[in-house]
Amino acid sequence: MERHAAFFVLECSPFPVALLLLRPLSPSPVPVCAISAALCHQRRILPSASLSAISPLVPAVAGWLFFLVLIIFFVFERSTYVLTDVWLSAWSNAGSGEDASGVAVFFGLGDIDSAADNRAYLYVYIGLFTANALFVVMRTFWFSYGGVRAAMNLFRAMLLATMRSPMSFFDVTPVGRVTNRLTYDTDILDIIFVQKSVQAVASVLWVASALIVLLFTVPVLIAAIAPLSVAYYVIHTAYVRSGVQLQRLHAQSQSPLVSHVEESVGGAVTIRAFGAVRRFSEAFATLNDTTIATFLAFVATGRWLAVRLETIGAFLSFATTLACWLLRDDLSGSFTGLAIVWSFNMTLSLSFLVLSSTEFESKGVSLERVVEYGSLPAEAPRHVAAADTPPAAWPTAGGLEFQGVTL
Repeated sequence: MERHAAFFVLECSPFPVALLLLRPLSPSPVPVCAISAALCHQRRILPSASLSAISPLVPAVAGWLFFLVLIIFFVFERSTYVLTDVWLSAWSNAGSGEDASGVAVFFGLGDIDSAADNRAYLYVYIGLFTANALFVVMRTFWFSYGGVRAAMNLFRAMLLATMRSPMSFFDVTPVGRVTNRLTYDTDILDIIFVQKSVQAVASVLWVASALIVLLFTVPVLIAAIAPLSVAYYVIHTAYVRSGVQLQRLHAQSQSPLVSHVEESVGGAVTIRAFGAVRRFSEAFATLNDTTIATFLAFVATGRWLAVRLETIGAFLSFATTLACWLLRDDLSGSFTGLAIVWSFNMTLSLSFLVLSSTEFESKGVSLERVVEYGSLPAEAPRHVAAADTPPAAWPTAGGLEFQGVTL
């Protein structure tokens, strides 16, 4: 049996990704080039990590004040989280007879000489932990509220613009493409995009807090963090350029599939009457394979990223441990443990930062598609100016006149 191979190669990254689709062909195969043309016909927007990528959200969530309050909640949440770990180290120092740390002195506490001193450290710890939990709830609620409000406003604008589009738009636009914007992209914007936005912002502050703790505890780590940051930037740039485009290709590949299913269901009687069931089934299989292949390629690039980030994290943990051993006479045991633990957390934070930021940009494809349909050109306005309104008695007389008609 003959087999046909269709390759889609993404040349937007240093490591091209080839998607191989193998399907048995009937005597009248579905031309894959037609499928590729249908996918490429849609407007393609290059990924951008700048503020312009989220500019459509600003008016949808009532301006920049929302983002300012959100950043304040995130900063306080991260600060209380870091202070909780630092306070445990200071508590351990005070209990082991070592000199009280600057954090303990700031709160007016010193060495632990009695049960009352121990309770004082406990009360401060409970206060920091409670404050951290409250800020987590506040920033999650505030972000969810803004996300739902933005999604609602953007959907209303898209629905109104689509319904007011001229008939020429529906003549040249497949039904599946319109349906995909109103269903799949709207679902992404309502739920997943909000989740990925929270994770992206949180991961940035997690990495920042980890760097602050490591450099505050072991300043010499700057010698290891600087080159590792360069390697991380190169890997992150390479992954984003491919990951976002693969996600965009996956979103675009669903429109022909939805159109084909709707047309097949609507014309099922005609398809059976002309004996074209096999041809339509093979067309569905080809379109479905294209959609699945793009998703699997996106997952494969994620695994490519994970291996490299774990390697960077391993080097950072080794550098932290080596620095703590070399400075063992100057570092207390509690702060040595704090630095090593946060070096391990740094590995997770780096992986989470790249994955969440890329997911945020890739799910932003749905935001771009919704905003695009929200700015469609409209037909004639629903209401005209008073000067253009015909008189109340219009038309004054009825009639039918033929000019230049030949039968």
